[in-house]
Amino acid sequence: MLKRLLASKPAVALGSALAAAYIRLVYATSTIKRDPTDTDAKLFAAHPQILAMWHGQFLLLPKLKPTRPADVRAMVSRHGDAEIVGSVLTRFGMSLIRGAGAGKRRRDRGGATAVRESLRALAGGATVAMTADVPPGPARKAGEGIATLAALSGRPVVPFAIATRRFMTLPTWSAFTVNLPFSTLSIVIGNPVKVAPGNDADTIETARLAVERGLAEVTARAYALAGAVDPLNKTETIKPGLSLGAYRVLTRLAVPLAPLILAWRTRRGKEEPDRRPERYGLASAPRPAGFLAWFHAASVGEANAALPVIETIAAERPEVRMLLTTATVTSARLARTRLPKGVVHQYVPLDNQAYVQRFLRHWRPDLAVLVESEIWPNLVLETKAEGIPLLLINGRMSASSYKRWRRRPGLSRPLFSSFDLVLAQNDALAERFAQLGVAHTLDVGNLKADAPPPPTDLPGRRKLAAALSGRTVWL
Repeated sequence: MLKRLLASKPAVALGSALAAAYIRLVYATSTIKRDPTDTDAKLFAAHPQILAMWHGQFLLLPKLKPTRPADVRAMVSRHGDAEIVGSVLTRFGMSLIRGAGAGKRRRDRGGATAVRESLRALAGGATVAMTADVPPGPARKAGEGIATLAALSGRPVVPFAIATRRFMTLPTWSAFTVNLPFSTLSIVIGNPVKVAPGNDADTIETARLAVERGLAEVTARAYALAGAVDPLNKTETIKPGLSLGAYRVLTRLAVPLAPLILAWRTRRGKEEPDRRPERYGLASAPRPAGFLAWFHAASVGEANAALPVIETIAAERPEVRMLLTTATVTSARLARTRLPKGVVHQYVPLDNQAYVQRFLRHWRPDLAVLVESEIWPNLVLETKAEGIPLLLINGRMSASSYKRWRRRPGLSRPLFSSFDLVLAQNDALAERFAQLGVAHTLDVGNLKADAPPPPTDLPGRRKLAAALSGRTVWL
């Protein structure tokens, strides 16, 4: 009912009128910086062109339209939410081309029709404005559609970006940016990307990458010119937000409670009494000389995923020293029975800055490898602060966890942007980590599925096999 009401003509008209007024307010109250100074001249130099932008960064697109007369047509998807977007654009004198690429979705979203209409528009002297990346992501990865359009039309792709110093982001796949008024507003027009004619795979891929690079350059320039940090910047660690800062303060204040918590856990058999100092970052073993790779696996499941990796490294690269930390008594017992000779086991320190710093000062790891989903804020941030390369292997994240992280960018982005690489269990999980700010992600499969069978008690196995011999067994 509500969805139908919002999609009604009166609601769309009202929503677009308010949005248009807001866009004018942002422009009217902001200090505008342009690169180049005469952006109109650069736009007209390539007209008609394919004007490219990133998804989630197009709120202020309507005011980019040159003050001189120019036919500009914007490609807008057919879904209901786009009705207001289309209505806003028409209020600024732009006409529409309806349709969009399907991305990873199977449903036809009118992409082929939109390409044909765009070709006719370009041939008729109109500039076509469109987003380069395609829902549902990944964000900031140019799709083939814009490259195909450029190759078939012979018209250049001109990347542009608009940024403001003050903005807020919404928890969408593209981190949709709402630019705020009374700010510094930058407009950057990039150099035209000329695409060779043809629609073969190599030509399209070369063009796609060129468009992607061009958009990355103008976006970085726009945010720098505005004095802001791009919310999807993957080249630098994002500063902690308010919620993350509060967590770090609370964990410092909770230090007096740590002995009480550990004593309670010890009584329940969840801590080893003689190894409790390790939970404060106090090492019970010396650091081995040479290159030290630190693996952290919280419990038995993560340890089972990490052990084959550790065993392989120990066999093939004996000069690499290794440290494994775990958080549970059962995983510590597993480590004692399975770890190769020379690999050190310790309990991971509690997630307190002082404890983690003490741990890192003693062990000085050259590489940190976390397993699956161990994202403890102080552990991650202090490791990154020491300049230690940080990896996550066998990375996984449930859909509900992903949604929670996305709703808290001030907490999630500083943490996930700290990772240098995430090796995820599948492509969908790799994409989730990328959306949260990890610069480099790869789908490498599930380590648990690829791991060799664990050692077995051979006498016990023979006894069981003899007992079951000739019987029907149900599993």
